Amino acid sequence: MDEQMIIENGIFKGYKKKNIVQIELPEGIVAISDNAFSDFQNLCNITLPVSLTKIGNETFKNCPKLKSIDLKSVKVIGEKAFYGCTALSEVNFGENIG
Repeated sequence: MDEQMIIENGIFKGYKKKNIVQIELPEGIVAISDNAFSDFQNLCNITLPVSLTKIGNETFKNCPKLKSIDLKSVKVIGEKAFYGCTALSEVNFGENIG
């Protein structure tokens, strides 16, 4: 596992460096906490695990280069999770989103 990732009890809390371009979250992550990727100006691609069911508030806020995201297993998306994601043009939702 990437030592830059901050993970506690299956919840992705953050990443130690904000200048990443892409990231793949490991299987077993069930949630991404509030603001975990907020203001990651260079983030273009993220691969989410099938185990992920929740994305917190403002998780990807101000990620202007994020282009697409696959949310097939996600059931809950927090407020303003993608606020300021101006390049986001493709979002794949699952059937269980609430």
